[in-house]
Amino acid sequence: MEERATNKCPHSNLSIEEAEENKSKYMWLLTDPDEFPEFEPCVCTTDCKVKMVKIIDIILYNHYKFSRGYFEDCKMVFGHGVKGLSLYEYTNFIKKNRFKERTELLTNLQYIDGKVVRLCDVPKENEEKNK
Repeated sequence: MEERATNKCPHSNLSIEEAEENKSKYMWLLTDPDEFPEFEPCVCTTDCKVKMVKIIDIILYNHYKFSRGYFEDCKMVFGHGVKGLSLYEYTNFIKKNRFKERTELLTNLQYIDGKVVRLCDVPKENEEKNK
């Protein structure tokens, strides 16, 4: 049986700091069953397990948050013949403040006081003020 120290942990190149900095960095790795970074019981350590749980929490929570927000913020639009907003466009709007007319047409998001705001979270008096 090989010693733990002679084999390299398959997670050694993954970093919590990089996951926090770029929350989509490891998305493909964590969601593709063929690429998933499996636990190697003879190589991985307790620290590795803790690190991977943290990375999964960061990446998948971020994906969950944006995916859920996407559907919560989508508007029903009839008679416009317009294609829906992609998840990529939606996340770019939120993360990078890239507002487009399509965003206003297709979502319940707007800029208010220089910030992206979900209109469902805005009290009615603010909504009237910003029209």
